[in-house]
Amino acid sequence: MTVKAPHSMSSGEAASGASAESGQTTGNRSPDKASAGAALRLQLRRLHEIHAGRSERVEHTKAWHALVQWQSDRLRSTYADLRAEERYRLATDFFLEEIYAPVDFSKRDRDIEKITPILVRMLPTQAIDAVALAMELNVLTHRLDDELLAKLGGESCDPESLTAQRYAEAYRACENYGERARQIEIIHGLGRDLDELVRHRMLYAMLKAMRRPAEVAGYAELHRFLAKGFVAFRAMKGAGHFLKTIYTRETEILNRLRSGHPNPFQH
Repeated sequence: MTVKAPHSMSSGEAASGASAESGQTTGNRSPDKASAGAALRLQLRRLHEIHAGRSERVEHTKAWHALVQWQSDRLRSTYADLRAEERYRLATDFFLEEIYAPVDFSKRDRDIEKITPILVRMLPTQAIDAVALAMELNVLTHRLDDELLAKLGGESCDPESLTAQRYAEAYRACENYGERARQIEIIHGLGRDLDELVRHRMLYAMLKAMRRPAEVAGYAELHRFLAKGFVAFRAMKGAGHFLKTIYTRETEILNRLRSGHPNPFQH
């Protein structure tokens, strides 16, 4: 059962508000490749600024990595049952290792920025939209992590003393539930996009054909990321249950954290 704070907005209402503020609505399709490419470039510019800022703040980055590790461990625990099922293992690993993990993805993001003209030329609009949505998720997650880290003490945050209770208190102090709800919406929307894209055989064939040229050009890591996501979602043969489980659990956790539930991460 979802536990909500008195007079709180539903996750859908919060997400709609956040979407309106950002000028975007999760799940919207760009009318053409030019618009999709422009959206992708915008998110990549924002990511570039984030990565540049992190490189200048060494102690802050160390504390950020510790926070991301804690949250990554929480996600692994929350979705251990999904990963235990062979059908969902690759997709679970893709999210836990490639979408949110205590890893520096700055090179991969720079590579995407460099080859954006090629992506816009070769990929269908829906695929460009999916890459842009993944980058938007990355930008939003960085911002939310920074806000949370600030409430935990910033550079002086001691990862050894980070408990579920302390995390929950800092989480509530941020008061950014609309953005948190939007983060969940974006994850769900990105998953739906990937589930649709993997049904296109020509796209899969093109991705496989690009492996060697990508390696020669120095984009092997980027190609590995794209191929891993494609293979993971293709292997599920339908991501409905997988995506619904993530959406439902993360929304319940959001509501429990907001209401001060004593065990927000239980499900």
